[in-house]
Amino acid sequence: MESMEKLDSTEYVRLTPDDWQKLRDLRIQAVTEQPKAFGNTPQEELSRTEEMWRDRLEKKTYLFAQEGDSLVGMVSVVPELAEKTKHIANIYSMYVVPESRGKGTARTLLTRAIEEAKVLHPEIVKLELNVAVTQLEALQLYESLGFERAGYLRKELFVDGEFIDEIQMEKFVG
Repeated sequence: MESMEKLDSTEYVRLTPDDWQKLRDLRIQAVTEQPKAFGNTPQEELSRTEEMWRDRLEKKTYLFAQEGDSLVGMVSVVPELAEKTKHIANIYSMYVVPESRGKGTARTLLTRAIEEAKVLHPEIVKLELNVAVTQLEALQLYESLGFERAGYLRKELFVDGEFIDEIQMEKFVG
């Protein structure tokens, strides 16, 4: 684990592939606690192999919030690889555990992740994300950080017998 900076009692860190179980555990907690906000189920996440988790940490830009020995939040920024879209990166896996919400952790995580993505991938000029219409606090956070609504996806997820719509958002950074 690579420590980056500590703000209050929260430290912002990167995980190495050897920390893959920490990512797995937080991701399973996220999709279990917020099933309408994520595209995968806990069963799908549990079926991933160690190699798949390690690969995520090697190939994607993840940033984590940690308090003490516990991860309390995460976000990933994934640049597009195709020549015609390599100026775009996607925000995925935004999550903060319930007991750490309301402290600015999500705002700091996302802000730092955007700043890092711009340094690591200077060709990025646009960030994109999708947010479930049921995630009002997340929607407010994204709008407060300059993301704008770009589209509306009807029936994007099907969770517990209910269709969930998503809002596409974008932010220009370059």
